[in-house]
Amino acid sequence: MKTKTFLIVLLLTGIFWNCGRQCILPKEVIGTGEIVSNALVPHPEKIPLNLQNGNFCIREDSLNIYNLQVSFDGGNYYEAIDFSKYTVLGKYANGGGCSVVYERNVSKNISNKKILYNITVHQCGYCDMYSECMNWVLVPKIPEDYSIEYKVIKK
Repeated sequence: MKTKTFLIVLLLTGIFWNCGRQCILPKEVIGTGEIVSNALVPHPEKIPLNLQNGNFCIREDSLNIYNLQVSFDGGNYYEAIDFSKYTVLGKYANGGGCSVVYERNVSKNISNKKILYNITVHQCGYCDMYSECMNWVLVPKIPEDYSIEYKVIKK
């Protein structure tokens, strides 16, 4: 009897301890590495299905079929993207829980002519919230002969 009581108390303690833990997430990171730090490229509230399955590299106006714009002042003023100076990368990712933070990093490997776009989705808690993001980022112009690898990691 004492063993059963002890196991029940231990089980309940574990459940309450896990449910009461606070989420400790990194601050939302706009981006690191090659990402232009003060550039904001917004996405629509509801992301269409045709965007959810792709990797996007927009290097010129004719490829900007989503009419993306950029803000360099925190979202007060938006302007056309100058594709002679910049490239836009995008990759759909989603997450769930009480809090979700998308951490983005773009690195450039000059010797292999390769760009690596890493997105880490930090998720915390057991809420029924769902979050999705296109993770559009502005980077300095990527040469045509570079390959791009996209990677999403969920934590």
